Amino acid sequence: MFDFEYHVYDEVLEAMENKIKKIEIRLYNEKSSKIKIGDIIKFKCVDNENKYLLVKVTNLIIYEDVNDLIRNYDSKMYTTKYNKENIVNGLYSIFGKEEVDNHKIIGIEFELLNSNNTIVYFIRHSKPLKVNNEMNFDDLQLCNEKQILSLEGEKIAEETSLKEYFKDIDVLYSSNYIRAISTAKYIASINDLNINVVSDLGERKFGINTWEELPEDFEIKQFKDENYKIGTGECLSEVQNRMYNALIKILTINKGKKVCIVSHATAMTSLFRIWCNIIPNDGYYFNGHKFSNTTWNYCEIFKLEFDDDNNLINIINL
Repeated sequence: MFDFEYHVYDEVLEAMENKIKKIEIRLYNEKSSKIKIGDIIKFKCVDNENKYLLVKVTNLIIYEDVNDLIRNYDSKMYTTKYNKENIVNGLYSIFGKEEVDNHKIIGIEFELLNSNNTIVYFIRHSKPLKVNNEMNFDDLQLCNEKQILSLEGEKIAEETSLKEYFKDIDVLYSSNYIRAISTAKYIASINDLNINVVSDLGERKFGINTWEELPEDFEIKQFKDENYKIGTGECLSEVQNRMYNALIKILTINKGKKVCIVSHATAMTSLFRIWCNIIPNDGYYFNGHKFSNTTWNYCEIFKLEFDDDNNLINIINL
């Protein structure tokens, strides 16, 4: 149950959820004047009615006008789009200049209420080191699994781990590939967590002995036909099935928690195809909304939110 409901942009909701924004600014009008400390407010995403946060009001601040607001600006009002320099223009854009100039302004300070939804952060591994394996007698699959991060990759992984949304992670998973584990170790260190290694989160297996055996149109054929594979390798439907089964096991034992999974581009793409429409050279779409381009960087991050029945509610590219 909640006492009041407001719509906010996705960026604002993300800042609230990541505990960056802790004060919401509204016009002091008939609706907001009724808000009391202790009330529950539901903040819903403008573009996705299924995405929301429940918060408890902890303090109320009344500003006489926008000048009073600027004089008493608090960093807890902050979002990337609406910082101290442009918060007034933001209010004018949302509510209209005349409305803003003719109203007092209320700052609603809040704390998040616990959600039963499970948050999963999927991260592509960081940049690997290029090596020459001509005199290495390990098979190609083992060489692929043993590939380590480059110095640049280590730096990217460490910088990624410092992002606000990787604080207070409850549980951490990685594929059994060295480059994935090496990426995960920084998040593990910050959160004092062990890395749970799951082989089913690994990359697609090519099923060849040398790269020369890989057909030039291999990637195109696999994208068009999810059952296409060569040698002892995997087709994308097999990758999808093992990734999905691994994810469901993780969700089942981590209800309501913040989970981080370090995996691989093709493996993650195969999984996302369960819920998303992928248009080549365009992007990834969920419920008709584009959330990512088709080209990913190293340490690309996706946030997935699942309900108590393991249904995907939302997916965004951070």
